[in-house]
Amino acid sequence: MKNNLIAIAILFVLSYAAPVLAQSNVIKVDVPFDFSVRNKHYSAGEYRIQQASDNGGQRMVWILSDSKKQALLLAKTKGGASTAESMTFNRHGESYFLTSFVVGNIRIELPTTRAEKDARNGNKNLAQKVVVKAKDKSA
Repeated sequence: MKNNLIAIAILFVLSYAAPVLAQSNVIKVDVPFDFSVRNKHYSAGEYRIQQASDNGGQRMVWILSDSKKQALLLAKTKGGASTAESMTFNRHGESYFLTSFVVGNIRIELPTTRAEKDARNGNKNLAQKVVVKAKDKSA
């Protein structure tokens, strides 16, 4: 119940804040493989990540979307980014998990999910990091 109320409040805020904040902090990435984020499965394709709200840098709400669906990502910032705008995945066997992304000069790290922990435990090889760079904004 509490999670539902939080989700409703976030959606309410997003309906007003997203158009203003999202214009500058947005990236588009062509992901060439299926992946998981927050225990949800996404197919290969073009994805957009945009900032939806900022409460002073502690936690930010981001929207991950493709042409069919979107998801809210509540995540902590990890300071300034020294890499290009991108999405970073951990690969365990044939499974990919979104672990972080860089938008502008902000690096966002997502918590490890139970599904990723299970995949890591079932795969004796170490996770392989896969970085997919964002499309050029001028294109």
